[in-house]
Amino acid sequence: MKRRLKVFKFGGASLKDAEALRNVAQILRKQQDGPLLVVVSAMGKTTNALEEVVAAHYRENEEAIFLLHQLRDRHLEVARSLFAGQAQVSEAPCQTVAEAGQWLHRKAGEV
Repeated sequence: MKRRLKVFKFGGASLKDAEALRNVAQILRKQQDGPLLVVVSAMGKTTNALEEVVAAHYRENEEAIFLLHQLRDRHLEVARSLFAGQAQVSEAPCQTVAEAGQWLHRKAGEV
């Protein structure tokens, strides 16, 4: 008998912090009776935060870089909470955030 694919979509509030992510993991661990497709969107309030970064950039002030760093720090905090005592959380993915900040800074200088 062919097993049916189960599709789960998580976003926003269900990914808002370390505890919410642990809950998602628990839900998925219980699904062992067939193939899964898991779709995730941005962590809670991340889309809003990115919109604020863009708006600040267009207001041509340094707030965009500050907001970008806040967003990075929030994600790092969640990762550190999830992996506390198990592994060191690498800040390498944050390089992309740093590059975005540098790009914003250069663009602000061109105006």
